[in-house]
Amino acid sequence: HGLQGQAEAISKELEGKVPELPDLADAKLLKPPVPIIRAKKKQDYNWPLVEVSSGYFDGIDIANIDLSQPEPERSDQFEDEDEDVMGEEDNKDDLGGWGLEEKKKQKAEAEDDAGDWGGLGDLGLGDMGLEDAPEDPADDEKGDDGYFVFPSSGKSWDTKWSESSTLAGDLAAAGQFDMALHSLNRQIGAVRFDALEKRLIDVHNMSHASLPMLFGMPSLTVPLQRTDNEDNSLDLPRLCYSLQHCVDMLQQGYKLVSSGNFPKALSMFRDILATIPVLDVPSQDDATKLRDLKNICREYITALRLEAARKEAKEPAKQSALAAYFSRCRMQPMHQVRALLNAVKIAFKLKNYKATAAFCRRILEICVTGDKAQLSKVVKPAQIRALLKRTEGLNTDEVPVDYREGEVLVLDCKELKPLPKGSKPVKCPYCYSTYRKEGGICVTCGIGRIGADVTPYVVRKYARTGSRGNLKWTK
Repeated sequence: HGLQGQAEAISKELEGKVPELPDLADAKLLKPPVPIIRAKKKQDYNWPLVEVSSGYFDGIDIANIDLSQPEPERSDQFEDEDEDVMGEEDNKDDLGGWGLEEKKKQKAEAEDDAGDWGGLGDLGLGDMGLEDAPEDPADDEKGDDGYFVFPSSGKSWDTKWSESSTLAGDLAAAGQFDMALHSLNRQIGAVRFDALEKRLIDVHNMSHASLPMLFGMPSLTVPLQRTDNEDNSLDLPRLCYSLQHCVDMLQQGYKLVSSGNFPKALSMFRDILATIPVLDVPSQDDATKLRDLKNICREYITALRLEAARKEAKEPAKQSALAAYFSRCRMQPMHQVRALLNAVKIAFKLKNYKATAAFCRRILEICVTGDKAQLSKVVKPAQIRALLKRTEGLNTDEVPVDYREGEVLVLDCKELKPLPKGSKPVKCPYCYSTYRKEGGICVTCGIGRIGADVTPYVVRKYARTGSRGNLKWTK
């Protein structure tokens, strides 16, 4: 095929050890496929090229330059112009050496004053009656250039939100998730953010409204601002979660507990604890309500965990102790009575009549102070009085139980056992659940680190100051 040079190169590489090849009479030379469309010009080839900016000498055609021609003489016009003019004036006026010396002296003084720029003071226009005009102070304000400087853009709403508040919800709405997590860690000791992730993302996504535009154009994003009691806009985002939202969730949790759906109720109360950190706390009254809401959720979560542990326990004494602990949790009167009735049944089966009598007294106290119409649906006071009369006469406990009625009960929420007397409990910095040891994640809320040192969030309110009614934060 005429490729003799390539064959010799391959032969040298093989050092004469050419393999024997079969005789291929119909062998054909393989060539690259011919392009279907060929460009007429080289610049029309559709190949990816690297962009290279042209240099200063790229536009000079060096091939057409005749190097045999002599170099053109260098013009001394700019160097000798002043001397030629001065010489002509000297010849004209015929001042002689004295005049030439005076002219050179004036020229040297002018060059010393102006530096390399030469004499700029005298324009050489002669006496035209021009006098130095007074300077206009307005010219200094406009500047020498007279250019218009476009004003810089102001701060975005996200920047204003992140600079105006340290609340985790406001920082998440501004897109500053790192700052929000650091704020939660500093204020409530949060170290696990699995439960908070959904709330922070919801706050961010729902702090802006999207307005669809024409086809092919991006939607217009409008920030939603928070207002005070007088509907005045603040430099803060509108949060999608509120105190009323948590109260509605609490009512749903109550209904689930009343219906006996404890797993869903436990999940509902934990969701409330995960929502509280992103709420706005504009007043001390709201802060008190949130604190009470947090305490209610903590008590119900502990109570439902105790009931779940009781159902898994096999020892009757442990079942009785867990039922007694369950009855000591601060719950709604109807739920409290049901927990006490459960404790009464277990204690009476164990023939612990003294403990049974104590539970009966507590049930009667609740029936007196609570809503009788609601409590009558779950308990009959007459039966409780009869049982109390019977057990008071016996006043004995056959099975020892780790529970003493009337004593202060402080539970270790991890082990679900009472703390020893005189020991100082370690609390979760967020939900205030008690534990025996420091360290680890709180079992109740699943957010805070047990025993962590935190800086509580300062409750602030909106105050109107100044003649224009500007809003600011005040402690």
